[in-house]
Amino acid sequence: MNEDINQMIASIHPERLNTYWPGFHPGPYAIYNDRNVYIMNHPHYKHRGNLFRRIKRTDDFKADTLILFDGQPTAIVSIDRYQDVDQLYAILIHELFHGFQYVQGEKRFPDELLGATYPISLENIQLRNEERMHLFHALMERSRKQKLRHIRDFISKRERRKQLMNNHLHYENLIETIEGPARYVEAKAYGDRCGLPLKKVAEEFGADLLDGIESSINIRKSCYSSGLFLCLLLDQLEINWHKDFMDADLSLYDFFKQKTNNHPISIIHISVNKETKQIASNIRNKKTEEFRSFYNQSGFQLTIRASMKISKLDPMNIVSLDQRLLHKNFVKIKIKETTVLFQKPVVTHFQENPWSCNEVQIMLEEKPKIQNGFLHLYSHRIKGTLEEKDGMLIFHPDAP
Repeated sequence: MNEDINQMIASIHPERLNTYWPGFHPGPYAIYNDRNVYIMNHPHYKHRGNLFRRIKRTDDFKADTLILFDGQPTAIVSIDRYQDVDQLYAILIHELFHGFQYVQGEKRFPDELLGATYPISLENIQLRNEERMHLFHALMERSRKQKLRHIRDFISKRERRKQLMNNHLHYENLIETIEGPARYVEAKAYGDRCGLPLKKVAEEFGADLLDGIESSINIRKSCYSSGLFLCLLLDQLEINWHKDFMDADLSLYDFFKQKTNNHPISIIHISVNKETKQIASNIRNKKTEEFRSFYNQSGFQLTIRASMKISKLDPMNIVSLDQRLLHKNFVKIKIKETTVLFQKPVVTHFQENPWSCNEVQIMLEEKPKIQNGFLHLYSHRIKGTLEEKDGMLIFHPDAP
């Protein structure tokens, strides 16, 4: 590992992290590339005199996230994804904060598939983009009177959206609750490394607050920046809010609203403009094209039909359309008694509960076949029958 990364690792200590969030201390973490994993601060992987313990990469290490590794909540980040050490450091602090949340007993987690099945609603898109504009200006505004006006308008529009979106608005609130503070410490860490003022970093990190198309297409990701801005506004309203928030049962938004309860809510009338209609059309067209690209891949399309359960997924890389989910990165599915990890695009079909699927479609390089009553799927053998009907290859797993 190069010297810049070694210096970065050496700089991660409780005193520094405590300046990002009171009481924040580093738990186990690892950075990895396509071959190796470098583990730090893990009780079961001593460093042997070095800053890290190196092991061969396994399937446990995917994406930038928090995993349970050898029984310990461990932040993991890919070295190959980032152009410079400053970015790597900031995202590592983000994931370390998720480990801190875990240790603190954080329980305000959303149902991730509510985000994947987020409906396209003209009224919601209109109000959501308006509220995000008010949130941006509430932070940037120097005039206290104008700041409070933007906060009032932000809350008013979100309360109106609550009437429209019900559980999906609660999903947004909980994503902000978990990811907003993580983005907040990430922004502080990035500014610390680069020597930039936090307000300048906020403008960069919160750019999608003013990007109506991007924030409407990537709902989950867009909640990171709105959560960041809520945290930064709380800094302006009350310096020592962090512990009260960690101890609260409220979402970040409801906690913020509680701190600003002296601002009356305005009556909101929804007027959908031409831009919003175009955004909604663009969202559906983009989703349709993603599915079209999946089905246009070369190879052999295999359809698995059975009652199946999704046990693990990547919520940042899912596209939902007409009771179908396109898992673009990976998904783990229990097919009868066999759990299969698909590390390539997969489409799942569902009726009501997206965690349960009745059909899975994958593309294979070689034509699948049954051998001794079993389908060989990656490293698994699944008993069942394979039929070819109207050019489709359909596998029916046997009941256990």
